Amino acid sequence: MQPEMSEAWKVTSSFVASRGCSRMHIPAYARATIRAELPLVPTPGQVAGLDCCFCNEPFGRRAPVSLGGTEGFGLFACRPCLTHLVARARQLRDSALVRKAEQARKEATAWAAERGRYLAELERVRRAAEAVAYLVTEKDLRASQTAWLFMELESAYAWVEDGAPEQPASVEDEDEIMQRKKVPTRVGNDLNEVRCGEFSRLSDHQRRHAS
Repeated sequence: MQPEMSEAWKVTSSFVASRGCSRMHIPAYARATIRAELPLVPTPGQVAGLDCCFCNEPFGRRAPVSLGGTEGFGLFACRPCLTHLVARARQLRDSALVRKAEQARKEATAWAAERGRYLAELERVRRAAEAVAYLVTEKDLRASQTAWLFMELESAYAWVEDGAPEQPASVEDEDEIMQRKKVPTRVGNDLNEVRCGEFSRLSDHQRRHAS
């Protein structure tokens, strides 16, 4: 740094230090907006604390707001510029919250429709399992007929489970989650009853032939 420039830095440093800085609360949500507006290459007057780093207007007798740095040096801003940037950041934050809420509403609506379809399909499989259980235990079916019914029932259950919708993170209703977990268990129990019924029927059939 040249001697005359060094002397100028000393003068401005002493001036800024004697004038003092104003304090202003900067919300956390506004810091990124403020950082984005900082000049890439500050002017000497901005670095010395003589000019606002946003509007580049001299502070004059106004106390600047320090944006960081050492005493007498760093970047400073005027209160009107910071107030404007905080207001813009608040508007951006509020708009983002509105968009997030709207997205969550859409996801909840879509989830309710998908969940309803899934539960309806599971209910149809459950009723089919009850019907198969009745046929296996009450009717004298051939082994090929029983095998075909089992195959169709297992295939239908697997198809429904493969299409189970994923609950979006924005939906936090634990009751719905628990209910969804319990429903496949009911269908699984019905399938087990069908298998047990067929096993008992075949065991009785073999005992009759053995005797």
